[in-house]
Amino acid sequence: MNELTEQIENEFKEALKNARKDDVAFIRALKTAFGNTALTKKGNIKAPLSLEEMQDVIRKQIEKCNESVVQFVKGQREELAAKERAEAAFLEKYLPAEISDGDLEGLIYLALQEYDNPTKKNMGEIISKVFSAAGGNANRKRIAAALSTKLK
Repeated sequence: MNELTEQIENEFKEALKNARKDDVAFIRALKTAFGNTALTKKGNIKAPLSLEEMQDVIRKQIEKCNESVVQFVKGQREELAAKERAEAAFLEKYLPAEISDGDLEGLIYLALQEYDNPTKKNMGEIISKVFSAAGGNANRKRIAAALSTKLK
């Protein structure tokens, strides 16, 4: 059991004890997503996930919340959009802090040095290299946005 798993379990128990219904619901949804990922990747819902896999699941959950917010706002359902924003904010605390813009620019510069003439065709590969170099501490969309200004 890694540190993140322990943190989530402890917060789940605390939320149950203190009857924080929203937190309990958010953590249950997250634990379900972990189980679904474990089942898909490892064939067993109880199989432990690595820290990187758990962070990927959390990022996907946050992205799903953000997409839901857009749809709820379009449908004029502000109360549901607020709940999705709250869930995204709650899940953010389980992710490491993102790297600074300067550090991201440096990693992009280093990744681009590996190519003779980088173009947009190389974008997916470069994003993966920068994401790995950042230790997963940068959003892929943020990397893509910064990178797109540098590619032809």
